[in-house]
Amino acid sequence: MAERLIVYVDGFNLYHGLHDSARCRWLWLDLVALATSLRPRSALQQVRYFTAPVLGQPDAQSRQQHYLDALVAHNGARIDIVQGRYQSKTKTCRTCGAQWVEREEKETDVNIAVGLVTDTARGAMDAALLLSADSDLAPAVRAAKGINPSLFVAAAFPPKRYSAELKALMPASFQISPSKVRGSFLPETSKRQAAHSIVRRSGARRGAVPAPRQTGPKSAFLRRAVVTDGQLAIGMRIISRSTSSGSRRMTRGPLR
Repeated sequence: MAERLIVYVDGFNLYHGLHDSARCRWLWLDLVALATSLRPRSALQQVRYFTAPVLGQPDAQSRQQHYLDALVAHNGARIDIVQGRYQSKTKTCRTCGAQWVEREEKETDVNIAVGLVTDTARGAMDAALLLSADSDLAPAVRAAKGINPSLFVAAAFPPKRYSAELKALMPASFQISPSKVRGSFLPETSKRQAAHSIVRRSGARRGAVPAPRQTGPKSAFLRRAVVTDGQLAIGMRIISRSTSSGSRRMTRGPLR
């Protein structure tokens, strides 16, 4: 009998790797198809996708929901979407004393850890695959192995992401290859079974759109924002630069 497999997807970590590798070309990703291709001999029970809702810009929220709808329409109960939250923190500039509010995504790693340990305790799987390179998940892996020493656990590192700590803890861990990603895209259209309607890929989904910038000291050009590609919300640095025409140009760069 094939081993029962549950896959845990760290949405933010996966997005960083995909976007750094191919910008927006790899973002219409079918997570169930990818999971199946990574361990084809296993009996996939479910893919659990951990992300957070987009804040601020209605268009960005709509694009994210459009992607989530497509995932569910195409995969049904094989995909479980778990959303975290954001926490507001007041920051103070050490130079000028000005204050501003930043929103930080919270709970994704905690939710993954809770899911992994809970699923292990209830005997829901024989194997677990973590799509993440976040070393903060190491304690949860140790806890799961403590509950079930025979549990197979490995990490599938997103493109351009790696964790030496997770690799040492789970020697069977590996890098997701570009060919696996390119072979795992969602179809252009998916049918919602219950609503008898069609979810169609949006052209706007090909680019990332920044949400409104947080208010901060005007002397600093770096701001945190919440960015969505229609698929995964993620924290980015928004850099404002003056152009020769006097207007401001927005460029994006991942937080380090």
